[in-house]
Amino acid sequence: MSYKWGNYVAGEKSGEQKGVWLRLKNMPKLEPWQAPKTWHDLIILLKESGIDFKKDVMPLLNEIRDGLYHFMVLGFPIPMKFGDVNHEYFWQGISLPKLSNHQSANSYFKGFRKNKVGYEYVDMNNLFSKTNEITWVKSENWSENSLTSRGAITPKIGQLKYLIIGVGALGSTIAELLVRLGVTNIDVIDSDILKMGNLVRHRLLASDIDKAKAIRVHKRLSGSNIHYIGNYFAESLEEFIKRDLSALQEYDVIIETTGDDKLLNVLSNVDLKSLFFSISIGLGAKHLYVYSTSLEKIDEEMFSKKIQPFLKLDSEDFPAESFPRDGIGCWHPLFPARIDHIEILSGIAINILEEDLNKNKNYITVIELGKLGLVKEVMREQVL
Repeated sequence: MSYKWGNYVAGEKSGEQKGVWLRLKNMPKLEPWQAPKTWHDLIILLKESGIDFKKDVMPLLNEIRDGLYHFMVLGFPIPMKFGDVNHEYFWQGISLPKLSNHQSANSYFKGFRKNKVGYEYVDMNNLFSKTNEITWVKSENWSENSLTSRGAITPKIGQLKYLIIGVGALGSTIAELLVRLGVTNIDVIDSDILKMGNLVRHRLLASDIDKAKAIRVHKRLSGSNIHYIGNYFAESLEEFIKRDLSALQEYDVIIETTGDDKLLNVLSNVDLKSLFFSISIGLGAKHLYVYSTSLEKIDEEMFSKKIQPFLKLDSEDFPAESFPRDGIGCWHPLFPARIDHIEILSGIAINILEEDLNKNKNYITVIELGKLGLVKEVMREQVL
């Protein structure tokens, strides 16, 4: 049996240990409801699952007689909720006692030699006896379903493959929220470098300064969900397409968070049927703009016309003379928008994305952020 882990676990370098894995038919319990206390108790319960300890388990133990401590792991079926049918396997750890070996005292063997027969005799009489208690090890289930059981995105949405273009303040927040919600296959693309001023809103840290946003966001996503298997591209979309246009065909959903009209134009000329989302925020994070469609139907002019009245409202709240001296792009550290407002709108954007994908319909949605962080829907028009 094998299990495919995400980037974080696959890259772990703590080393390997040999152990014994046993898969049982039923939960190993003494009636009415008690874990086996001694090895003798467990040996009896293993027999109920068709496992003969001396015949089936001892040959495995003979492979790890190295004078070190090892683990035995028992797997047994459990329900999602008490009383339901069994749903998945739980793996419970046991710390094995140190097995007899060539360094063991001769007095233990009582006429037996230090060979396989002698080792098994000594262990059955001294380690796995009626009086020797089991040392249970605290174990946790790290399966995808278990880890996201407290709050996950719709399963069919979580299984899609995503590309997020732009991992600035907005893109990095959306990416991390999606990954923590159980979306494990997200690639990110961005050619930008993190600057100190970005930290006022970005998900990254001071230790990431002067490093490629795509690389560092990818590392953060890997640590946010141990099942995350996405990749990164520290380049522009134009470079990505020029290098391998066919790679875009891998994605079910492409999310653009740059707010760059030129990028919309580039994507509209790509002959693909991926679902597409343009997610952006206005000045001061007063408005959130979400455009959902398919790549083959991007209508940049229509989208711009629909949101123009709201862009005008944004600019009226921020007259030209109040703009920061170095520019007003969302990417810039001086762009007037607070991190808490961006995070509120990022969460709303994910709810819109999930709704649109579940309905399999396209919309232009505008959300307005008001006082006390309250939001209201000011436009929700279906795009045919």
